[in-house]
Amino acid sequence: MHDLSQPVAIIIPTLDAQRAEPVAAAALASAGHPARVIVADGPARGFTRTVNAGLQQLRAGEDVCLLNDDIDTETFGKGWLMHLRLGLYLRSGHYGLVGPRPKGTPAYRGVRPAHDIAFWCVLLRREVVDTLGPLDERFTHYFSDYVYCARIRAAGWQIGRVGTVLLRHKGRGSGKTARQWWDADLVLWEQYNANGE
Repeated sequence: MHDLSQPVAIIIPTLDAQRAEPVAAAALASAGHPARVIVADGPARGFTRTVNAGLQQLRAGEDVCLLNDDIDTETFGKGWLMHLRLGLYLRSGHYGLVGPRPKGTPAYRGVRPAHDIAFWCVLLRREVVDTLGPLDERFTHYFSDYVYCARIRAAGWQIGRVGTVLLRHKGRGSGKTARQWWDADLVLWEQYNANGE
């Protein structure tokens, strides 16, 4: 049985560390579980490399929550991280990654399987990170999360959505300021799918 008292590292990838401050404060105040925040700021390197810089700062045994800097802080429900953690280690599944339920869906108990989840809010089992390593840096800002989800499934873990957690992603994120990231990553994504990687 996993030690559920072990703290979680919350990595907030951001273009600007100051923008992450209110999200970090709200996330910790409502987490309902021991956690610490790693603010990974990387103005020029995009989401993937910024997340990977945060992963390099993990302490032994920490599960990791990836949390965007543009979460609506008012939607952090009491114990949101505790609920994700309990879902990750549900006895009925072997989950490698869980996230909140989709916007517009009613609350439900337990965890429902998902094919993949965008990494604006996900909780990763540390064993997954240790086994699979960092995100694929061929992708600057987009699609590295979907590639990672495919690798998780290929390694035998499940992906799920926790029905008691609902957060709102404002979607004003850094990628909208750099169209070239989308264009380049889309080409790579299409090649990735065409090659069946």
